[in-house]
Formats: sequence, structure tokens, C-alpha cells
Amino acid sequence: MTNRMILAGSGGQGCLTMGKLLAECAMLEGRHVTYFPSYGGEVRGGTANCHVVLSTEQVFSPMVEEATALMIMNQPSLDRFGPQLVRGGLLVLNSSMASSLTPCAPPPSSKSPPPTSPAASATFASPT
Repeated sequence: MTNRMILAGSGGQGCLTMGKLLAECAMLEGRHVTYFPSYGGEVRGGTANCHVVLSTEQVFSPMVEEATALMIMNQPSLDRFGPQLVRGGLLVLNSSMASSLTPCAPPPSSKSPPPTSPAASATFASPT
């Protein structure tokens, strides 16, 4: 089983720290893991996101094109990464800073259409 996650928000909101903690915990459980952080030039307030892949099998790419889970902390991050959430995926949303998904084209490799609302039904399989 493979879980592909994107955690995104502004610098200082803890997205990179949460991604690193998820990756380290999964490694302690013996899972295959990739952690790929990305952040702007600003220390606080700039954009920050990370791609985390947790799997029981070998992981070949650290990039997440179709996410099974998103943790989104602000509206720009929701606009950018929301369309990458697979149908039935988990969306953890900071609703005080993000509230609606702006319609945009799905990524080229997307096999399923993006959700039209952050309130769409979400399920997430536990990696047990």
C-alpha cells in the first residue's frame, strides 16, 4: 500500500516539520519513504510545501502528482494542490485560512477529475 501526501502552506506554519515527522515515523515502522521539501526564499510567510510518499513497497519517485492526502494551510496552497487530490482522498484543511477550491485544470497525468469542493467526501486507508 502506498500513500502519497502533499503538505502545503506558508512558511512557519509547520508543513515541512509535519512532513518530516510523518516520514520519520513511517521509517521507524519499516516503511519505504520519500520526503521532498520545497520552500520560497522567505523564512516566514513565503510558500512552503513537501511531498511525502509512504509505502510498503519500494518508492521510485519523491514527487506526488496524484495525492491520496492533502494537508492545506492556506488558500493559495489549496488552489495550487487541490486539483491533485484523487477522488476519495483525504483533505485536511485549515478552514480559517482557506475555504474554497478555485476551479482549474487537473494535472496532465490525472486519471480522475479533481473534487469541486473541499467539502467533498474523503476517506483514507490506514497503512496497517
